[in-house]
Amino acid sequence: MVSKNSLSQKSKSEYIEHLKQMDFEYGDYIEKVERKYAPLIGKFLIAFSELEHNLNLAIAGYFADDLHEIGYTIIENLKFSQKIDLFYKLYIREEIMIRNRKTKSVLNTIKRKLESINNFRNKIVHANWVSLKKDKTVRTKIIVNKTGEGVKFKRVKISPKSIEKRIKETKDLVERIDEYKCTD
Repeated sequence: MVSKNSLSQKSKSEYIEHLKQMDFEYGDYIEKVERKYAPLIGKFLIAFSELEHNLNLAIAGYFADDLHEIGYTIIENLKFSQKIDLFYKLYIREEIMIRNRKTKSVLNTIKRKLESINNFRNKIVHANWVSLKKDKTVRTKIIVNKTGEGVKFKRVKISPKSIEKRIKETKDLVERIDEYKCTD
């Protein structure tokens, strides 16, 4: 369930900008703040890479504790979102048959947080960083309206503080998955 507070944050940070005729985003602002953003984006991507590796191990370890080859063969061509779904489907069956409701809620929280971090990662990776403005909003998606209203851009607020927060959340999630797997 989405809290009222998270809904108000979302509406403040996302909006649509219309393209009038020509796109004149030149990156004037990102040049001024690149030194703040670049290291944080890099740290976030490294933390996300660790998270994905940890998720891969959780899936591979499900099939065999001492042989990850089977699990890696299964996940070889999966997107991160598909790995989340597979992880959840594998472990929820175990929750229903063996474990208790307390660890089921932990699994649900892990899934929700994995989806949230993945969503943020996609925004970071696909952002048009030359479109960053002083209000810390950046274009993350191009929307072409099929009814003739033209091209729109989805903008999302991504500040250095929000990236730092997500780095911490990502590292915490790595630990949470490890703890969850140890509750067997």
